Amino acid sequence: MFNIQNINTAFQRIFNKVKNFLLRPKSREFFIFLLFFAIASVFWLLQTLNDEYDRDFRVPVKLIHVPDNLVLTSNRVEALDIKVRDKGTVLLNYIVGGNLSPVEIDFTAFSKRNMNEVKLATTILEKRIASKFSASTKLLAIEPDSLEFIFARGVAKRVPVGLKGKIEANSQYIITDTIIRPDSVSIYAPADLLSQINVAYTSDIEQLNLTDSTSLKVPLAYIKGVKYLPEEIQVELPIDILTEKTVRVPLHGTNFPSDKILRTFPSAVDIIFQVGTRSFNRYSAADFMVDIDYQELLDLTTETYTLRITKFPQGVQRLRVSPRKVDFLIEQKTTNSYD
Repeated sequence: MFNIQNINTAFQRIFNKVKNFLLRPKSREFFIFLLFFAIASVFWLLQTLNDEYDRDFRVPVKLIHVPDNLVLTSNRVEALDIKVRDKGTVLLNYIVGGNLSPVEIDFTAFSKRNMNEVKLATTILEKRIASKFSASTKLLAIEPDSLEFIFARGVAKRVPVGLKGKIEANSQYIITDTIIRPDSVSIYAPADLLSQINVAYTSDIEQLNLTDSTSLKVPLAYIKGVKYLPEEIQVELPIDILTEKTVRVPLHGTNFPSDKILRTFPSAVDIIFQVGTRSFNRYSAADFMVDIDYQELLDLTTETYTLRITKFPQGVQRLRVSPRKVDFLIEQKTTNSYD
């Protein structure tokens, strides 16, 4: 058991050791040295940052006011590489401040009605680029030196969204649903290409060993010459814990002649399956069926039949039947005769 007096004594001993160490002459000299070293470092840093330096930055490019029926078929430039010169203090402010806001290019301002290709020199964007920086900052270079936009005027149609990839829950869990929002998108493309597309597939998804409900934003797979609206979709994956359930299901004979009767031993079997805890009470014996076909019995050389589940609902996993095999008899119906 802890003793308060012992704890106080231990803390006092540690405090005294630290105090004695700090009060030693050599310790005071060391801390004085550190203080002056820190002051000198600050002055050196301030002097260094007051000099001018060149620095490269990436400025995003955002194309706005693009009509829905226009499909860009060229590779889109996502950002411009800008070389600037300024004092170190100013450049440090850009670095610490994070990403620069994008330069917006109004598509309608430079496109012409009957043209399918536009080449835009980046020098005409200098004023807009300069506005992202301080007035003291000098622009030294812009790469690339031009932006090229090749586009086609496409027609549209609505197609369903298809998931592509691999989605799996942990072995002790189940994905109870796959919700896609929206479940269909509009696509714009030249008529000959549009006729070949009936499903808009997502880019490859890989979600494995899931244990919690998951929400994903997934872009649609890139196809040159195709434009999607919207360009990405939301995928909801509700996850539930698996539990085991057993139902008692009677055996049924199918395709039996009217004068024949099937008798099995036993007459009913257990179906064991796994299901999510939230939907445990949703399933009953009426959702399952184990049929025994007459012709299959005639083809057997033994009086033992291997069962299979012929009807089961969606949303259940790892079904099995017990017992797996049953004995059977095919009996002739008796008819009552009256004199």
